[in-house]
Amino acid sequence: MGNLTLFQIQQEYLELMQLIEEKEGVLDEIDMAALMINEEELVEKSVNYIGVIRFCESEIKRAKEAKEQIDTFIKRKQAVIDRLSQNLLTTVKLVGPYEAGFHKIATRKSEEVIIEKPELIAEEFLNKKEVITVDKTKIKKAIKDGKEVKGAFINEKQNLAIK
Repeated sequence: MGNLTLFQIQQEYLELMQLIEEKEGVLDEIDMAALMINEEELVEKSVNYIGVIRFCESEIKRAKEAKEQIDTFIKRKQAVIDRLSQNLLTTVKLVGPYEAGFHKIATRKSEEVIIEKPELIAEEFLNKKEVITVDKTKIKKAIKDGKEVKGAFINEKQNLAIK
């Protein structure tokens, strides 16, 4: 039998089950041996699959933790930049432009539009975005309560459970 894929094991299993049905459950030694080998390979392959799944799950978990650490790092560094920049701005506003080493520290003008009351802004200055989403939770509840929801139904699935 050798190194079979999970798909090949599934196919063999289906063939064996069909053979067992045809023989009305009466198995000879060859059929029993094939069934046992098939079960052993199925268990071995499944254990290998589960190992890979668990490994990938742990890598994802570690990556998410690393991402959180990076996000925290970035926020802290940005806070330092903001605080030090504000201190320099306050100083240059107080004493005027100056040089520090190879750097010239001064202010420059910029403009920012402040919207105090968005509801007063004329239509011509508005960008409209319409976002419509489907509330699957409400639909599921309605269907379970016996209501017909056109264009939707509940699909019962079987998810893998590894314990």
